Amino acid sequence: EPVGGEGPPAEPKAKRSSGREKRDPSTFPGFYISRFTQAGSHIYLLATSKPSDPSLCFVTRPNTGPSLIEEQWTDLRRRYVAASAESVREAWTRAYEMSKHDKIGGRLSTVQLLTGSTLPMLPVLEE
Repeated sequence: EPVGGEGPPAEPKAKRSSGREKRDPSTFPGFYISRFTQAGSHIYLLATSKPSDPSLCFVTRPNTGPSLIEEQWTDLRRRYVAASAESVREAWTRAYEMSKHDKIGGRLSTVQLLTGSTLPMLPVLEE
C-alpha cells in the first residue's frame, strides 16, 4: 500500500513492438535453394526451427520428405540461400512428382506381401 496518499506505484511502460523483432538472421525458417547445382539442377528444401534448440533445424526435401537428422542453421545457410515459396513452387512440385515413382530414393515403393496359409508353402512356390 502506498504511503502518504501517493496512489498506486506507476507500472513500467510496456515496450512497443515494431513488428520487427530482432532475430538471428541465420535462423529464419522457410524455403531454401542450394547455392550450387548437383547433376545439373538445384536442390530445394524447407527448413523449420527445432523448438527445443533454436540453433538446429529440421529439413524437409520434396523428393525424400522429412530428414531424420537435425542440421545447424549456420551449416544450412553456408550451402543454401533463402527463397520465397512462390519462387520454388514449380521446382518443388516437379521434384515431388518425379520422386513418387518406384526407384531408388523414391517416396513410394511397390511391395508384395504374402500372409496366412501361403507362408508354409513359400519354398514350394519359389521353385
